[in-house]
Amino acid sequence: MHEPDRIRIDLGKFYKLVGDKGEEEVTAALKEFFAKGLIGLIGRLNRAYIARNPAHERVFLQLIQGLRKLVFLSRRVDVLMREMECEREALSELVKRINRTDRVVSVRGKVYPDTSFGFLPLDVVISAEGDIASVGRRAELRVSTGSDTSRRALKKQGSSGQEETEMRSADELREIALRLDGDYVVWGPLDEFDSLAV
Repeated sequence: MHEPDRIRIDLGKFYKLVGDKGEEEVTAALKEFFAKGLIGLIGRLNRAYIARNPAHERVFLQLIQGLRKLVFLSRRVDVLMREMECEREALSELVKRINRTDRVVSVRGKVYPDTSFGFLPLDVVISAEGDIASVGRRAELRVSTGSDTSRRALKKQGSSGQEETEMRSADELREIALRLDGDYVVWGPLDEFDSLAV
């Protein structure tokens, strides 16, 4: 498209004409269209100008080379824009998955002291500029040795910052599953959580 002091190349109609093909096929079709269609048309329309003076032929060839660069630069921009849109959609899907709070962690053995389980009940937000920010705090369950080696201290820290501690038998912390429930990490026997596993 010719605009005052500039040429804007819009390949939208070409893409509609070519249809739903792979990127390489579209680029090959554009090369063929440029070589057979555009150059032939421009050459026919300017035949008298080119024939008048050999210097005009050099100018015409430079014009064709410049136009070719512009057309294929426009094609490259279109490909990159499509790739960027696909990446944006994939990132949006990842954000949806991160924002889920129904994840379950399974422990198929024994939980030892000095173990910590953390869940991030975050809202992940992507700005129009592509900046990623997270809002929320980590909910955590820390396991430490209790009053004797057969006991465990379970310290829960909620995503709101509140803490609770409870004492449990070390044997209770075998074959368990953990998940986020509201602000806190909760746990129970693995078979109770199997139906909730995602």
